[in-house]
Amino acid sequence: VSGKAESDIKVNSIGEIDYSLGLRFDNFSDVGKSLSSFLGILFKPEVPGFQAKFQISSNFRPPSFNEMYYLNYGNSDLRPEKSISLNLGLMNNTFDKINFQLDGFYMITNDRIVSVPKSQISWSAENISKVITKGFEISANIYLFKKYLYFNLAYTYQDARNSAEDDNNYGKLIVYMPQEIISGSVVFQYENFTLGTTLRYSGYYFSLPDNSYESIIDGYSLLDSYLNYCWILGKVDINFRFDCRNIFDEQYEIIKNYPMPGRSFRIGMAIIY
Repeated sequence: VSGKAESDIKVNSIGEIDYSLGLRFDNFSDVGKSLSSFLGILFKPEVPGFQAKFQISSNFRPPSFNEMYYLNYGNSDLRPEKSISLNLGLMNNTFDKINFQLDGFYMITNDRIVSVPKSQISWSAENISKVITKGFEISANIYLFKKYLYFNLAYTYQDARNSAEDDNNYGKLIVYMPQEIISGSVVFQYENFTLGTTLRYSGYYFSLPDNSYESIIDGYSLLDSYLNYCWILGKVDINFRFDCRNIFDEQYEIIKNYPMPGRSFRIGMAIIY
């Protein structure tokens, strides 16, 4: 059961405020009842193209079927996650060809569900009684040459730590969560052709809750590129695409001891009607 309310408020000559309220009630036979809530405020000052937002919510996530019962992974004793999250953001699209966004976030999660390796080949889902996550995100989009050329750049810094004082891993970073993530793309589009390049960077992270040196997974950078041609045949679009992934043949791992593929090529066709 859920409900939502929205409204606009005019604040003298300063600007306009949009707000939304939401409530949700869940009742699960195996994990019990929960009430979640949401408050969002969007401030639109008289300054053209500028907006500020504030969001706060209480959240509830029951463990999934796989997290509870999957063979050699599931844990039937898992408790549901409950969290409170706060987000503050600034957005600016004053210029027609450039827009910018900055977000800061803070989240307290009780009984966070994480996947923890038990050996090199087996994992298990577990609860961490308290996790605090904080950080910020910056993104920018730029359009040039009548929007034929598009640039996107995003940077995320996140710090998610075990904050249960009675836990031996108190103060340690949560496994498989890099603190830094960078992504960027350049797309050139002319008539039926689209040429794009994307860059992804992930900082190092840990595979074990104790953050031991042996559990470090090195950061990596990946560069991909693609060329797409769209053949318009009446009301049907036929797309031919060529991809080159991991152009520089980066040797990296996302999961400890599981090397990812090197350079690869792919050719595909898609029909849209």
